[in-house]
Amino acid sequence: MSTNPYYDDDDDFNDWLMQPRPLLPTYVPLHEMSEHPILRRALATGNEADAALEWPGLNSEQKRAIAEIRLIDHHDGVAVAIPPHFNLDVFISDANEEEAPPLFTGRSGDEQRYYTQATDTGFHTVGIFTAITMNDRRRYFQWIVDHWQEIGQSMFLYYRDDDDTHFCNVRESDIERVAPGATDIRPKREIQDVAVADTADDDAADADAAAADALDAASDSDDEPDTNDEEEDPMDEEDDMLMTEVDAMVQHGIAVGIASIAHRGQTDKLGYDYIDHPARVAESFHWLNQPVEHCAAWLHDVIEDTDITATDLLKAGMLPEIVEAVVLLTRREDVADADYYEGIRHHPIALAVKLADIDDNLAEWRFRKLDYDLQVRLSNKYFHARQLLQATPE
Repeated sequence: MSTNPYYDDDDDFNDWLMQPRPLLPTYVPLHEMSEHPILRRALATGNEADAALEWPGLNSEQKRAIAEIRLIDHHDGVAVAIPPHFNLDVFISDANEEEAPPLFTGRSGDEQRYYTQATDTGFHTVGIFTAITMNDRRRYFQWIVDHWQEIGQSMFLYYRDDDDTHFCNVRESDIERVAPGATDIRPKREIQDVAVADTADDDAADADAAAADALDAASDSDDEPDTNDEEEDPMDEEDDMLMTEVDAMVQHGIAVGIASIAHRGQTDKLGYDYIDHPARVAESFHWLNQPVEHCAAWLHDVIEDTDITATDLLKAGMLPEIVEAVVLLTRREDVADADYYEGIRHHPIALAVKLADIDDNLAEWRFRKLDYDLQVRLSNKYFHARQLLQATPE
């Protein structure tokens, strides 16, 4: 029987539940803070609006999440205003393992979020995850080859809290670069199956059965006789192509990790997160078909604008050809503009990235928001740059 009068069957109702809805701010009366699963961690320094909230014992990710929580004047007095896109996942702990993680009253479900796990040394992406809410229950999934596999809250916490890796909330576009197609596949069916499962033992049994089937399939494949030795050559070529894809993915993961950490806290001329600029430039190049250009685009400002050096990039595992392009793209005080652009002009990789960099800096959607004087100065600067980059060799 359907649980909603507007839908005739459960499938339609579940589809309705999965539709994204706009989240609204959550308001919690000041006197209810001590009973709230998140706000009970905070200490109000006063009973009036705009009084400061102190949050002892939070880690860095939790501090970023609570940065916009404020005390305000609300309908029935002073209340705590929690922004609509508050990240609940950073506060979930083993304490609520047996019950649904607490959601805020009035929210129709926290937004779906994506996470990556990367090694602290080398910034290799080793895990891709998503968290999504359904029926007031937060569920966690890991990307396995071509599908989302539910891992449960405990396993999500294991990956999130691992001291030897870097676990980071990322955008859909970042996931799409590392695992193309992952953001197009919603973990809807798995969530529905888990919701109607009787016990966790049933899930484990299903997983064991699936593993057994996979082993049987692998065994059957191994038992087949090799009737044609000449077929090994195409397979070798396929393995070489796979290694190329793996190498490209690894380089991408390192580049994104370095850029994200190096530019953390930096903003552009409009006050936006600076990391968005190299991310947009990198989108001009496919991570698999143009891996050198793609990674150089992610890193094109790290030497110039941060403490990262070319040696650091090499030690982190970046390929020498990528580092070479990044070095050419880095401005130095002792190098004149003409010499700087001349070096880039004779290097195809650096030239392609620099032109994409200029295109993004002059993009109309952001350029028109700048002050008029700054628009004029930048227009002249980049016009001169393009002339030098496109000059005909003597």
